[in-house]
Amino acid sequence: MITKYQRKAFSIQDCVTCFTLTFAIAATSCATNQTEGGAFPHATRIDFEANDGEVAIRLEPWQQSIRVSGRGGVVLAMIHSRGDHLIVADGDGRTLWRIEPPGPAHSRFRVTSPGALRPAFEVQREPDGDLEVYDESGRRISIAKHRSYGYKVVSGEGEELGSIRERPGKISIRDASGTTYLSTRGVLPVEAVAFLVIEALPIEAAVGLSVAVAFWSPPSQVL
Repeated sequence: MITKYQRKAFSIQDCVTCFTLTFAIAATSCATNQTEGGAFPHATRIDFEANDGEVAIRLEPWQQSIRVSGRGGVVLAMIHSRGDHLIVADGDGRTLWRIEPPGPAHSRFRVTSPGALRPAFEVQREPDGDLEVYDESGRRISIAKHRSYGYKVVSGEGEELGSIRERPGKISIRDASGTTYLSTRGVLPVEAVAFLVIEALPIEAAVGLSVAVAFWSPPSQVL
């Protein structure tokens, strides 16, 4: 069901596991067996299910980072905190993205690739709760529209991409047809999940933004 949400160089299972990563990192109050995680002291091992009923991902604190493994125990990603920014690395340790929070000089989250002079993506949080995503040229590529049930996500052209729906004890990600392809019973901020439906964002960047919004509290963060 999630073929539409595949990113370049990602298999269907990789996409499911990356989606689930963000849910897990954000869940600071819903799991048992809590352990210390260095820069992520509230992180704890959490398992999530895909729509086939099987556990799709396992998140666990690992030294000073968060280790994300998929089926078979393959390490898919590592999330590191570096004081005033986050680093998103792949399973081999290669840095993919740097996430900066809003600060005195700018009001948006910034996502920058290694060596780049300008952000590849920026996220503006509006007073009404909407999240607007812009690309390097300043073009708005997607909007996560706040709704009573959670979020409706549309492209920059207004095409519906999917939705995130929250009900007591459960959060579901649905495609544009309304079909649920991932769910969790964790207590999570729905806002953070919205990035995972935005197809214009590379999945690694979506994961980093979700962590930044849901879980991270750097010294310079002003939101």
